[in-house]
Formats: sequence, C-alpha cells, structure tokens
Amino acid sequence: MLELFPARQTDRSEVGRPKDAPRIGVPSADEILARRRNLLLDMPRPRPVRLRGTGRYAPWAFYGLLVVYVVITFRILLPVLRNDEALTSTQTWLILIPLVGVAAFTWAIFHGRSGERNLLTNGAIAVAQVNRQFIDSDPPCAYIDYEFCDSRGHIWKHRTMDRFGGYSQGMTALVFYDVDHPERQVADCSTQYYEIVLPGEK
Repeated sequence: MLELFPARQTDRSEVGRPKDAPRIGVPSADEILARRRNLLLDMPRPRPVRLRGTGRYAPWAFYGLLVVYVVITFRILLPVLRNDEALTSTQTWLILIPLVGVAAFTWAIFHGRSGERNLLTNGAIAVAQVNRQFIDSDPPCAYIDYEFCDSRGHIWKHRTMDRFGGYSQGMTALVFYDVDHPERQVADCSTQYYEIVLPGEK
C-alpha cells in the first residue's frame, strides 16, 4: 500500500523554511490518494490481493476459541453422559447460546473475508464523491459519507470507516461493488481483511 503519511525527510532546502510553508518534494495526502486511485482504475481484473494482518489471524483466533469451547464443554459433559444423566433445560441453554454465538461470529468473519476478496479482485469500480468526513471520538476513528452511481444509474449512499484518514469533503474515493448486487460494496479506504497489491509492490 502507498504510504499515506510519508516520513519527514529534512534536507538543506528546508533549513530556515517558515513553519507554514509547504515542504518541497513531499507529496500531500491528496496527491498520494489521487495516485493510488489512478493506479487502481488502470488495473485489469482479476486484481492481485493479499491478506492484511487482521484477515490472516482474526478468523483463526475465533475458530480456535470455538474449538477450545467445544473441548471444554465436552469435558464438563462427559461425567454427565457417562452416568446417563439428562441435562436440565437451563444447562442446555447455557451450553448452546455461547456455542452458537462463537460459531456464528467465526462464520461471519470467514464469510466477510471471502466476500471482500471477491469484491477487490473482480468487482466493478466506481468513483464515489465524499460528502462528509468526521471523527467519532468513542473510539477515535475517521468515517466518511459517500455516494456513487452504479452501472445501472442508481445512486448509492453509504457511511464507512476511513482507515486512511486522508479523505475530506469534496474528494473522490474508489468503491468496489457487485454489479448484480450493488449493495455488496466496499470502499478502498475501509477494507478490513485484504488489500490490493499495486504495480511495483511485492
């Protein structure tokens, strides 16, 4: 991924430069995002993607939690099963509710990861207009409201997380969506599990 906030490089040209003057040779966030947008628009499908850290570890962490829960539950139930004692209704619910909850959450993460990959690799691209960018203070995180027109002329509006933190009102962002089901969409700045490998990156 392009570095959205490049490290400051101090050289002789900056010595004695006023604090408010722009740094020479350092691209702004707008320029970096525009360059990334142009690269993505020119990429053919299927686009190469790679897993982020959260996409690589989070699903397996919850899957491991599910396995541990099943093992612990089985060890607790084993004496009851050996003595042919029937579980009470309360015991049954206390076992099933957490089990179903962890299993559903694990499935949702794996399913979301697969859906995001499909959108990034083969989804259609739309250029969305950012109508608003704001910071949610609890917890601190940037969000944007955007809208775009799909291939059928329908206008879609959505709010999503701005993980780049570089968007502002009036800028454009890229959205990947399913042509047949445009409600399935993900903005480039809000991907959780995968990221597109840009030309020149490994």
